[in-house]
Amino acid sequence: MTRRPLDEALREERRRQVLDAAVECFRREGFRGASMADICQAARMSPGHLYHYFTGKEAIIEAIAEDDLARRLAEVERAAAAPDVLDALITFGVETRDHATSGGLGGALRAEIAAEASHNPRIAAILARFHGRLEARLGEVLATAQRQGQVDPALDPALLAVVMGLMADGFHARLASEPGLAERERMLAMAAVLRRMLSGR
Repeated sequence: MTRRPLDEALREERRRQVLDAAVECFRREGFRGASMADICQAARMSPGHLYHYFTGKEAIIEAIAEDDLARRLAEVERAAAAPDVLDALITFGVETRDHATSGGLGGALRAEIAAEASHNPRIAAILARFHGRLEARLGEVLATAQRQGQVDPALDPALLAVVMGLMADGFHARLASEPGLAERERMLAMAAVLRRMLSGR
């Protein structure tokens, strides 16, 4: 039976309700500390209703990561379509590091999920897929920028995409405990470092 648009809209609203509640619980209690009962309470939803949308915490993390991936891929696409790809990539590189204070997974939650991935193969696989898809598209955009003469042609675009991801992850981890690092002066300095790294000059 085909779902009606109203059914789909309601399902997405309920799904978002669960994800927002889970993010709140994970940030407050940690991935291991937050129980499905906690998430049900925060979402104001019965266990039976919640399990209709997600089978457990790993499935919730996967959905959160997918949402974050979609947001960050959209940022990469905006960079790819910009008149000055290099400037757009630098903006992406700096703004991507500020997710901890403006949505997305955020520094503390990202660090929590990474810690869980070290001994949870399913979470590790989710993060590997997340990074692989983001870095693959970013590498394509970097290769385009190389052909336009904006990025150093001596650099491997695929490897450069991974390095940018590692820099972002490191910055997220520090922001979790030192949010002051996102001050404007440091962000401008980071933009200058990224420009030198990408352009080679």
